[in-house]
Amino acid sequence: MAISTLSLAIAGCTRTSRELPKNLSDVVVTIELEQNSSARVSRDTIRAVLATSEGTVIEREDLQIKVNGTRMQFKVWQGNYYDRHPYYYIANDAHEGISILPQKDYNFVLVMPDGSSHQLTTLKTPIAVSLDQFGFVRIPSSPPAAAFTWNDLAGPMRLSIARSEQIPDAAGGWVSMSGHPRNDDALHRTIGPGWFRPRSGKWLLPQRFLISSPKRQLVSLEAWIQTETMAPVAQPFSRKSSATASRKLELTLEWP
Repeated sequence: MAISTLSLAIAGCTRTSRELPKNLSDVVVTIELEQNSSARVSRDTIRAVLATSEGTVIEREDLQIKVNGTRMQFKVWQGNYYDRHPYYYIANDAHEGISILPQKDYNFVLVMPDGSSHQLTTLKTPIAVSLDQFGFVRIPSSPPAAAFTWNDLAGPMRLSIARSEQIPDAAGGWVSMSGHPRNDDALHRTIGPGWFRPRSGKWLLPQRFLISSPKRQLVSLEAWIQTETMAPVAQPFSRKSSATASRKLELTLEWP
């Protein structure tokens, strides 16, 4: 299993330690539960990292984290120059002891080497949502147009749309550039029920967003839809701790 985004974000430095702080208030707990779906793959993961308040990641196999009674697996991913990134995880392709369902409570407990247990958090997963509630629509026109649609959403979600492109290189060939929500020209909006927002809708994309030029050939449109819930981590653990559950979906519209 490749290292997760969470592990890199939390354990971006190379500092790890087997020392457990004397006070649990100096232990930072970061938990992420993710449900990801696209036309190609569906993947659910639960990940957790334990660190000190100074940012040193705790590497202890004798510390356990359990989710609804199921023990998370412990792993250390080793990167370049002997970087070490310890984390705990459950993945739907690697563990059959748990399944992630919408709007369900997941209880996290830390078990110490002496067998004592400490409640971490209870995290409720987001609303149920599926890929067939979203879609791109190509609109026959000159110049070509496109819209993004959503149907019967139970709650608000964040939508981002970006361009995947080809640009010329110095040798006269073409280089592919994948779209990403953080692109400067990516489109963003909130969809789903809310103030003046219906459960179903259509967004006609700006014409400028669909234009190709000799220096930027549009290959496809990429859409990311996400909703998340959060829960506090119980005391006495550090106030820097966090627990987040997210539901993410990805759609692609090929652009000839």
